[in-house]
Amino acid sequence: MKERNIPPYEGDDYFSIGRPRTFRSLKNDLEAVNKYTAEGYAKIASGEIGRTENIRFVEQTNIPSAGWSQGKSDTVHFFGADTVAEGIVVPEEMRGKIPGDYGRSRGVAWYYLGGFGLVHTVATQARVIQWDSAS
Repeated sequence: MKERNIPPYEGDDYFSIGRPRTFRSLKNDLEAVNKYTAEGYAKIASGEIGRTENIRFVEQTNIPSAGWSQGKSDTVHFFGADTVAEGIVVPEEMRGKIPGDYGRSRGVAWYYLGGFGLVHTVATQARVIQWDSAS
């Protein structure tokens, strides 16, 4: 990441996000060191499983697994700063329905028009690096 001149995300640290099974061998090495410290507990509680070589490793389960047959690995994303930008057309707002049926029919809705996209889409300037392996 440093050799590609990618700025660190926070302080001097980069982030890596992946599924729990992907980081199993890394967790085995790090848990004995951080398990009983106050900082170690905070890391585990927030999804962060450890830090090495200025990369903070975080588990996630929102993105589905790749479903490889061997099941020993999965996709991991490494990233630094200046990664994603948000384009807002209509900012978040709450909308209330006009009551009907003598005030018994009510409704509230959340409304937003916008989107997110990568800041650097050219491969040589990419701030997000995807690593995956089926072995």
